[in-house]
Amino acid sequence: MGARDVAAHRIALVVSAADHVWLSSSPARLDTLRAAFATAVRSPETEIENLYLVLALPPSQLGFHRGYRDAPVRLPESPATDSVLGGAIALCWAKEDEAAAQALERATLEDAIVTTGARSVRRFVLRLDAPDFANAERDTAFGDRLMHAVRSAAVTAAETTTAVFLGVRFVATHIPPGPEALLVRALERKNIAVLPVMRHDDRTLFALSCQDKFLLLELRNGPRKKSKAIESIEEIVDRLGLSKESIESPEAAEAASDDVFRRFCEIPARR
Repeated sequence: MGARDVAAHRIALVVSAADHVWLSSSPARLDTLRAAFATAVRSPETEIENLYLVLALPPSQLGFHRGYRDAPVRLPESPATDSVLGGAIALCWAKEDEAAAQALERATLEDAIVTTGARSVRRFVLRLDAPDFANAERDTAFGDRLMHAVRSAAVTAAETTTAVFLGVRFVATHIPPGPEALLVRALERKNIAVLPVMRHDDRTLFALSCQDKFLLLELRNGPRKKSKAIESIEEIVDRLGLSKESIESPEAAEAASDDVFRRFCEIPARR
C-alpha cells in the first residue's frame, strides 16, 4: 500500500442468528463495524482486507469455516430397502396416487451396489406381483411413477446415483395384510393353489387349482354378486365372486375358503 508492504487479513466475525440478521439488514451498521475492525488491525505491517459475517452454528457455536474442519468424518448409512419402499409408498399416498401406492404395498424391493470402473451405483429391483407388472408394461407412465417414487425415497447425500428396475415378485414373498391376504392364506391351508392373474382398481381375479380342478375367483369392492360361468376353449370354468367387505376377519376368510373348497368338491372330475 503506497510505499509499504503490508499483510492483508481476512477476518471472520462469528455472530448469533439474531445479530447476523441485525447487522446484515443495515449496510450502515456493517460499514461501521468494518471500519472499527480496520482501525484495530491497521499497523505499519498490517491492514484488513475484508470482514465477513459468519453464522454461529449450534451446538458448537463455531462457524462452518471452522466446524467442517473440526467435525468428525461421518459417512451416512444408506437407508434399508424396507425404509426406501415405505417412503415410496408414503410419497404416492401423499400425491393421492392410489394405484401406485397399492402396487408398492404389494411389492418387495431388493438392492445391490454395482461398481463399474470408478463409479458405484446403488441398483434397486422393485418386484411387483404379476398383474401389477403387466399393468406397468402396458402403461409406461404407471411404471415411471413407481420408479420415480423409489428413486425419490432412496436419494442420500452420499449416493447421487441410483438405478431402479422393475421385476416380477417371487410367489413366496409376503402378501400385505388385508382381505386379499386373509383369503389367500385360508385357501392355501386347504391345499388350493392361488395365482393372481389380473388386478384393477376395484377387483382382483385369481386362478385357483385343487385336485386337477380349476376355478376363477374374483375379489371385488362392493356388494357380492352371483357366481357366473365363462366359457373357455375346452370347458366351462366356474367363476366365483366375493366382496372384500365380506372378509373382515380371519374367521370370515376361513368361512369363505370353506365355501370355495366345497365348490371344488362339486366339480366333476376331469376325464
